[in-house]
Amino acid sequence: PDALAAILVPTSSEGEVNQLVFGASTQGEVGQMQSPWADAAINLLVGVEYRRDRLLDSPDDVLFAGGTTGAGGPTNPVDASSDVFEVFGEAHIPLIQNQPFFENLSLSGQLRLSDYSYDNNLEGGDQSDGFNTTAFSIGSSWSPHDDIRIRGQFQRAVRAPNIFDLFAPASPELFFDSDPCSGSSPIASERQCELTGLAPELFGLVPSDAGQLLQETSGNTNLQPERSDTFTIGFLVTPSAIEGLTLAVDYYDISIDDFISEISSPSVIDGCIDGTQPEFCSFINRNPNSGALNVGGSVDAALLNIAERETRGFDFALNYDFGLGRWGEYNFNYLGNLVTALEQTNFPGAPVTDVLGIFGGSNFTSQPNPAYRHSANLGWSFNNRFGLNLGWRYFGNTQIDGDIPLGQFGSVFDPESYIDLSGQWAVTEKVELRFGINNVFDNDPPLTSFLIDGVNGNTFPSTFDAFGRYIFFGGKLKL
Repeated sequence: PDALAAILVPTSSEGEVNQLVFGASTQGEVGQMQSPWADAAINLLVGVEYRRDRLLDSPDDVLFAGGTTGAGGPTNPVDASSDVFEVFGEAHIPLIQNQPFFENLSLSGQLRLSDYSYDNNLEGGDQSDGFNTTAFSIGSSWSPHDDIRIRGQFQRAVRAPNIFDLFAPASPELFFDSDPCSGSSPIASERQCELTGLAPELFGLVPSDAGQLLQETSGNTNLQPERSDTFTIGFLVTPSAIEGLTLAVDYYDISIDDFISEISSPSVIDGCIDGTQPEFCSFINRNPNSGALNVGGSVDAALLNIAERETRGFDFALNYDFGLGRWGEYNFNYLGNLVTALEQTNFPGAPVTDVLGIFGGSNFTSQPNPAYRHSANLGWSFNNRFGLNLGWRYFGNTQIDGDIPLGQFGSVFDPESYIDLSGQWAVTEKVELRFGINNVFDNDPPLTSFLIDGVNGNTFPSTFDAFGRYIFFGGKLKL
């Protein structure tokens, strides 16, 4: 115990987030402005908003000094704030109403103008110049009949970098890879190693790294907002012949440019060594004395507006409410998603990577990306006092990303289904009980022997039920 106490040191890091929001808006019809073929006037909403956010992260002295093993180095503090001023407006314009083949035809539009400014409150810290953004959308809806509505929309959206994206301090982290210039017989040639910053006299003398190298992650005050374009078109059916039924199908096409990401350190080393990305060589900082990339050397992994993402597919929705007289009321609800394309480009010049139906690797933070998934629920309520719900969560199959043979353990995740049961009972007007079982059949999560991000171990707890069956019970008392 005494020896263990000598090497165990408790550490802590305190964080604080403050947000202040002011806003005002007004909405109403614009006088007598309306289409001659419509019964309703133009409806307009305008508003303004101000937001201030401040984030503080203060590590203790041990973390700040880098006094823990396995962390790669010190943990630095963050103290920064952002101010956002916005004006926005929305308009709904009826064009044709209550006409043959035109029960309703309308246009809608939204516009948001934003001004971002940032402050790094740490003495001597880098500052961001801030930026302005414009987000907008335009859409149309057409109902040729009361039973059907056809809709479409184009949207330009932005995501401004947050405080951590901009001001996260440089932090050393270990990553799993081997330096091709290490050891007495390097894999790379002397010329290739010189490209990575290795002095000629150190070729063949770089210490072996045991498959662990160092990277330095950090924010970037030069980041700009991400930008996405989304196109959707679909229809919604509410057939009068089947009361209570609603069916919707929508196609979507989403692309994201200037995606904020880091270039993976193995890609930096490979791109420099093979000459396909010579600009990556400037990200490699070797120890000037030993040439190492794990002690006194590292790979720069700062965030950049570097990547692109694109996805296409279909969303499905079905809802049916029906009653069986004295046997109560029923509801069936289904939400499904079918992805037909999921692609990414990690940096300019990199190949377009198809990541549909895979997991692992460095793609989309390694999370499984099935082609199809859904959630369905059947509910029953009796006398508005007692209800039961039966749910079905389905997740399609995926396989490991990369060149790993698919026959190995954990290289393929089969489709996964979870059955959930829940209920609620209004005992009195003031007492309500709720209860349920998630993952009724106690399905184990799919496991893999391949390392997942170096963090989550052998499964994906944010996707699958890592703890199996979950039973819960609660109540509410109204005073």
